[in-house]
Amino acid sequence: MPNEFQKVGGYTSEKAGSIKNALHTRLSFMLIVIATSVMYFMGFRHLNDLDAYGQEWGKFALLQASLCLIGYVGGQIATQQPLIPKIFRPIDFDSAIHTLVILFAAMFTQLITQYTFSVENTEKAVYYIFAAVCEESFFRGFIITAILRISDKFQFKIIAVMVSASAFAAMHTNYYNNPDMLAGVAVGGLILGSLFVLWNDITANILGHFALNFIATWNWLVTLAALPTFLIVNIIVLIALGILLLRFYKNRIIKYFKRWRNKRNDIRYIR
Repeated sequence: MPNEFQKVGGYTSEKAGSIKNALHTRLSFMLIVIATSVMYFMGFRHLNDLDAYGQEWGKFALLQASLCLIGYVGGQIATQQPLIPKIFRPIDFDSAIHTLVILFAAMFTQLITQYTFSVENTEKAVYYIFAAVCEESFFRGFIITAILRISDKFQFKIIAVMVSASAFAAMHTNYYNNPDMLAGVAVGGLILGSLFVLWNDITANILGHFALNFIATWNWLVTLAALPTFLIVNIIVLIALGILLLRFYKNRIIKYFKRWRNKRNDIRYIR
């Protein structure tokens, strides 16, 4: 069988703009555009507030917007894609499974480490929800992708995940002064980074993190439930969704894991 694609770093490349290299789906691209716009709007809106607290949140929002934009541009450059995409990755059943696993792992991490954030109003809730998109765009979509562009060897994967998780935790020092909470964020960064390296599915990372923050803010605003009470409820709901998924898509899930296992075996055989 002829070699149709040439290995470039951590990616197979036929030519610039190839769907093999595409990082984003239409959905992830749309969410990044919305998140960047919302964060810049909130940032400039509060930057000149009279009180220092409002000004701080304005700065945080501008930081998130900048991370989102830099992450998107950097990810496109690292994967040799045009800044205005012409080709998008398709969204398939694999992405749904990836999103569910990422959401479950992130919620379980929150439950174990018992870290969360307080939501004082709906605008702050919007900030937290769209912050997930910005953080995935930069810390996973850009940092990990750029490092794996150098090489896809196992050592570089470890470095990429560690650098991404460390930067992710360092950024959250503005929110959490508690070392235990920062440790929880770092663990979450390791999980999110590892799953991105495993699947190279930025859409799943964005959706999983987005759903996590949405559920957390909704629970805080609506139920005012204290951690870990609402997280336990969320885990139960997530398990119920997993059971339903297994019930209706059992055969497709089995095929997915068989295909993933065969793909990993093929990679080992080539090496």
